[in-house]
Amino acid sequence: SLNGNIIQRNEVAYIIPGTGKESLFESVMAPLRNLTGQIQGAVLRVRDITESKRAVDQLRLASLYARSLIEASRDPLETISAEGKIMDVNEATVWGTGVPRELLLGSDFAEYFTDPVKASAAYREAFTKGDVRNYPLTLRHASGKLTDVLYNAGAYRDEKGEIAGVLAVARDITERKRAEQAEEMARRDSLTDLLNHRTFLELLKEETDRARRSNR
Repeated sequence: SLNGNIIQRNEVAYIIPGTGKESLFESVMAPLRNLTGQIQGAVLRVRDITESKRAVDQLRLASLYARSLIEASRDPLETISAEGKIMDVNEATVWGTGVPRELLLGSDFAEYFTDPVKASAAYREAFTKGDVRNYPLTLRHASGKLTDVLYNAGAYRDEKGEIAGVLAVARDITERKRAEQAEEMARRDSLTDLLNHRTFLELLKEETDRARRSNR
């Protein structure tokens, strides 16, 4: 039944006889009034929304799939506009910066690094060349904690083939650098900072092996 000026909208699934195929229809009903404003009847519109509903569902699933891929990365991941503004981030970026997602969106991505000028140069290089690889930067957390990262970015294009933005990933290399520093410390004498005896023997073996191979 119609009540005042309320427009009723419903979706109804209908099985087409003989085919077993299900179609989805949308019905919209609005009151029909005479010149005095009294309801005399109703206007009913019915349309098949099966394909449009399917397209919406597919788009929603594609969006969920893309979001799951983004969130699956444990490295900070973000999309950046041509103006250097953050368009989207994953949860790892929130952890890495200590800044809520709603504040990250629309902000300048370079401001979260210790050297904003160098960070800006990296994303401009990605826009110009199409990508940038293993670009060293230092990410700054809101607490003041610093994290060494390797910045990798690639440009993505719109339907016209023009660059629409940059997808960037910051790989945390803190543990790797710590291991490299520990290895370097193990190679040197703590007092003189010269290469130690063990390292000398390793280098000597490499050189004697090379000499035997080349017979010189």
